[in-house]
Amino acid sequence: MATHRRAGLAAVLFSVAWAVCGTAAGDPRTTVAAQSCVAGSAVSGSVLADNFLASMEELQTNVSGNGYGTSTSGTRGPSNIFILGQCLRDLSPVDCKVCFGEAVGPSDISLCVSGSDSISRLEGFDKAVHTAVASVTKEATLRNGYALGSAEVGGATAFVLAQCWESLNRSACEQCLGTAADSVLLTCVPAIEGRALYTGCYLRYSTRLFWNVNAPAGSGSSGDGYSKNRRKTNRIAGSLSILMIFLLLFAFWLGYKKFKSKRKSKESERIESFLQKNGTIHPKRYSYTQVKRMTKSFAEKLGQGGFGAVYRGDLSDGRQIAVKMLKVYKTDGEDFINEVASISKTSHVNVVTLLGFCLERSKRALIYDYMPNGSLEKYALKDNCKVETTLGWEKLFDIAVGIARGLEYLHRGCNTRIVHFDIKPHNILLDQDFCPKISDFGLAKLCLNKESIISIGGARGTIGYIAPEVYSKQFGAVSSKSDVYSYGMMVLEMVGARDKNINANSGSSSQYFPQWIYEHLDEYCVGASEIHGEVTEIVRKLIVVGLWCIQISATDRPTMTRVVEMLEGSASDLHLPPTRS
Repeated sequence: MATHRRAGLAAVLFSVAWAVCGTAAGDPRTTVAAQSCVAGSAVSGSVLADNFLASMEELQTNVSGNGYGTSTSGTRGPSNIFILGQCLRDLSPVDCKVCFGEAVGPSDISLCVSGSDSISRLEGFDKAVHTAVASVTKEATLRNGYALGSAEVGGATAFVLAQCWESLNRSACEQCLGTAADSVLLTCVPAIEGRALYTGCYLRYSTRLFWNVNAPAGSGSSGDGYSKNRRKTNRIAGSLSILMIFLLLFAFWLGYKKFKSKRKSKESERIESFLQKNGTIHPKRYSYTQVKRMTKSFAEKLGQGGFGAVYRGDLSDGRQIAVKMLKVYKTDGEDFINEVASISKTSHVNVVTLLGFCLERSKRALIYDYMPNGSLEKYALKDNCKVETTLGWEKLFDIAVGIARGLEYLHRGCNTRIVHFDIKPHNILLDQDFCPKISDFGLAKLCLNKESIISIGGARGTIGYIAPEVYSKQFGAVSSKSDVYSYGMMVLEMVGARDKNINANSGSSSQYFPQWIYEHLDEYCVGASEIHGEVTEIVRKLIVVGLWCIQISATDRPTMTRVVEMLEGSASDLHLPPTRS
């Protein structure tokens, strides 16, 4: 049993055949080229048989699918099985499977040697064989271990095929084919056919064309059945993979577009519903075409904010306007509703006037009066202060009072209380007379006048101006006092930037300015008075009010009504708040 199985194993290792590439119509040529049985016996014939059958089943799957395979079965010892099987590369998958089935079957095995009738009497055949063998073996070592070709000398033609097993590297393949070539040239020529089969390679020559006629002479990498089949399979697999990736990406894109479309549709419906409910309140509605015409296709950009860009334009009556184009992807339309809802309910000299709006699919725009002097940021920030943009203390004071009155109106004067949540120099616009206008209501919250506490989803505003309670509930509830804090920080910033000469020489740049000004209030006011004239009272008012507004606890901050009273009252009636802990 063991001997029979070993003979079958040898047949698998050394069987060779050819067939038409890519078809099942070729000759699988199941004739055994050679066999070799090593002396010895297994410890257990039944164990060896079981291992052999298991390995052959695995090997058949690999060889049938790839034209090459290895298999191992059993544990260490004499009954362990190691198998390698490989078809010649010009075999089709079907013919390879046929040949493999013959190799492992129990058929009789015989080795045939050419007799005297096989000797070629064609002149030049000897030289043709030598030429073809030398050429094909050299090419096989250079091209993936497989080549086939022919040579004709004096009317005699020799056909040669050479192949190394997949397990050999280039140098081992070259050595094996060299030995095989020496063997057939020394022992077979001038026989009409010769074969040399080694454990690492196979070489055959013949007077007849014995290989697949569709396989080109030369490298097996371009002509062998299985390599071509594998390349074709790889190409198909690669193409399918790319196609699948493309389809997945396309499906994802369609899903995303559908999601965005639904979201935009819901946003538009939400906004349209709001506009219909407030039809008698909101200002004139313009089309996107009209907006483009007003701005001359957005030719002059005035600035860029967190929720969109602002462009200069003109109405048909010649009135100059500022058009704010909102970024649709920033929010779910809340900023648009906030601005329209907030400003539509206001009418105050210190709050911007909304002249119109545009809502057309994803295009959203808000139209305001044009403010020729830009924003307070241009004049209030120390880094922006230049001689030509420096405002006098009186003008700064008037601006601070105007902003306070605007906030007081938003907090108490409207039918609906409005908390801005983003008071800063950038959002204070100045008209031709430097009258301040509170703008940018994208973060605003509307609430009933009787509501003192506001619920928000998260921190909102600009770092440096955000009240502590907006960051964390441990500092108290969010209310209109959050705007008071932002106002106080802005006023102190205006004071520090305006008196930049004193500020630069005072050493306050290395210390938190509100704390520094608290400790050096008198010194600061005297310095301001010496440089700019009799403005000590104005400077003192701004500083004291600013310090009161930025108290950590919201309950310690004044209301905007009280802020206006403090600014309009006498400086002598003001006292400093408790020291910041």
